[in-house]
Amino acid sequence: MGKMMVAALTRYPLFLMLGLAAAAGIGLLDGEPWLAGNGFLLLMGASLGLAGALLLLTAAGLFRRVGTTVDPTKSPDELVTHGIYGLTRNPMYLGMLLLLVAEVCLLGRPLTLLSPLCFFVLMNTQRIPAEEAMVEARFGAAFTEYKVRVRRWL
Repeated sequence: MGKMMVAALTRYPLFLMLGLAAAAGIGLLDGEPWLAGNGFLLLMGASLGLAGALLLLTAAGLFRRVGTTVDPTKSPDELVTHGIYGLTRNPMYLGMLLLLVAEVCLLGRPLTLLSPLCFFVLMNTQRIPAEEAMVEARFGAAFTEYKVRVRRWL
């Protein structure tokens, strides 16, 4: 595994990586594909996967350009509210969710439907509220106003 891959994996909480690995594992273990060869699902999966990757990379790139951390366990140095962050407060997580939905389309395996659902629930109940509390403690009213103006997901 290259140094860049190791560095990327250490930037996100362990449960995110475990969730993505579990999604792949579920997909591989779930018997025969139920819609294998469905051109529409393959096209949708490829499109969603590309959109998710671009969204994730664009959002992370914007954080890097303004000089703040992409590590969700660390308090950011800057409150980013422009660009893609003017449309969604969590474009990186939205990108990850799109990648998981793309996996459902591409693998065509019923149990992979659990992956995006579990990811969404965990993000909404655990990770995002913890991040929002940290960011609100750091930026106060500016973040509160941003939360009113921009939705969590879309």
